[in-house]
Amino acid sequence: MALRRWLGTIALAVSVLGGTVAGPVRAAEPQDVVQTGSGAVKGVATAGYRAFHGIPYAKPPLGDLRWRPPQPPAAWTGVRDATGNRTVRCPQHRLSYEPDRPMTEDCLVVDVYTPPGATDADRLPVMVWLHGGGFENGSGADFNAAGFVARADAVVVSVTYRLGALGFLALPGLRAEDPKLNYGLQDQQEALRWVHRNIAAFGGDAGRVTLFGESAGALSTCAHLTIPSSAGLFHRAIMQSGPCEDSQVHAATLAAAEKHGAGFADKAGCPDGPDRLACLRALPAADLVAAAPPLDDPASVQGVPWAPVVDGTFLPGDPADLVRAGKFTRMPVMIGINREEGRLFTALFRLKTDHDLTETEYRAQLDAFGGPLVGGIFALLYPSERYGSPERALAALLTDMMFAHPVQGMASAFSDRVPTFAYEFNEPKAPSVIPTLPDLRCACHASEILYLLDPDSARYDAAQKALADQMIRTWGTFAATGSPTSTTLPAWPGFNRLSSPYRNLNSAGEPDVTRFGAFQNVHQDWFWALVSPFLT
Repeated sequence: MALRRWLGTIALAVSVLGGTVAGPVRAAEPQDVVQTGSGAVKGVATAGYRAFHGIPYAKPPLGDLRWRPPQPPAAWTGVRDATGNRTVRCPQHRLSYEPDRPMTEDCLVVDVYTPPGATDADRLPVMVWLHGGGFENGSGADFNAAGFVARADAVVVSVTYRLGALGFLALPGLRAEDPKLNYGLQDQQEALRWVHRNIAAFGGDAGRVTLFGESAGALSTCAHLTIPSSAGLFHRAIMQSGPCEDSQVHAATLAAAEKHGAGFADKAGCPDGPDRLACLRALPAADLVAAAPPLDDPASVQGVPWAPVVDGTFLPGDPADLVRAGKFTRMPVMIGINREEGRLFTALFRLKTDHDLTETEYRAQLDAFGGPLVGGIFALLYPSERYGSPERALAALLTDMMFAHPVQGMASAFSDRVPTFAYEFNEPKAPSVIPTLPDLRCACHASEILYLLDPDSARYDAAQKALADQMIRTWGTFAATGSPTSTTLPAWPGFNRLSSPYRNLNSAGEPDVTRFGAFQNVHQDWFWALVSPFLT
């Protein structure tokens, strides 16, 4: 298995959170009714928050609307019940350790959380969450912001959008119908338009919208910074563990995406010809999911089964290239990673194979990535002996290659033009995000989300609870002001190329900020700066 296939496991990261984090949901007390542009919705009101689940922001993309831009939702009469079902998921592969949750194409919905008693007079900052999952898995319903909104003093909107082939298929026939592809990204944009039209009724300020996401959600956030039609729909951006690019994942070229799409259509039983799209639109969603490649398929587009496509119309170019060229909407940016991102992926390998990674397997992984010469260089820089095991060595390499070096480059590019704040979540005792691996305590991929979702977790000690509280208030302060610093929070200097300060998020009393190459030294950035231009 080539190293690029480890990218498929990114799709697992946030999906596991839906089963591990429930948040402080309480029994419904008085019901709350809010009037949206499409009709009234009734949510749950408690002492700590209000929640409205499953509000449509677009029509269900069924039948002829499959693989078309999202359409405004139909109006309804009476009061729509938004108190209950938090399990809406777009069609996707079910992970082996996930519960069997219902899936439907009628999934273009948002969940809205507000502090208790928020009204249209409050004009609170708004935070729109884009979930991760490799553009293949996950749901907005996984982000339960009940414990977040009161501490952040913000309104949170969590978006569910089309995934996999339903969200990112590219075919010449689709372009002939409409040159705008990237239906999953278009869904996200439509949700932002819904926020612009409706959020005041929930107590939010449509002029202070922060788009934030993790992994694929962060890559999506970066994409919207470069999509001209998304300009003006949000005003700050937070990218968690998805710094616009890495050496393995970036927006697919149109040619590569259409080749991938043609192979998918053939496998689904819809050969090339004038009836191909009609055939695909007639298939049950479950058949389309079954025809999609598995998450670690080497034939996947850019190392994951589905990815945003540079269609030249909706997405004009590769987002990372556009950011470096200064072709993005100007706004304050927060961007960061977790210290041991790669440990989640190597742990998933162990879970899948039921054994620890051996030295032979480790060296084979390195050789498969770039041949014996490159593999030998990697082995010299990431020897098993230094890290304690082949699994830990591979985890360090994946962290540095896929996350640390890209975030350093993107933070530098953003900071040339806009206020930029970089962080590293460095919490070695963070609870596991995988239910079946409870001993995986580390600052690995997706670990920081636990601290934003569940600040009162019984799995935290007092210092960890304090860190969770501080992180939520920091995110909320950035959403409110465009800066993560306040009189009640530690100083967080803006990023610059010279001193490259990173806010160090941990509960162990380490320095609040690292500077002058400390981050680069930990992650061997000098090496990746040399070799990354040659990696494909």
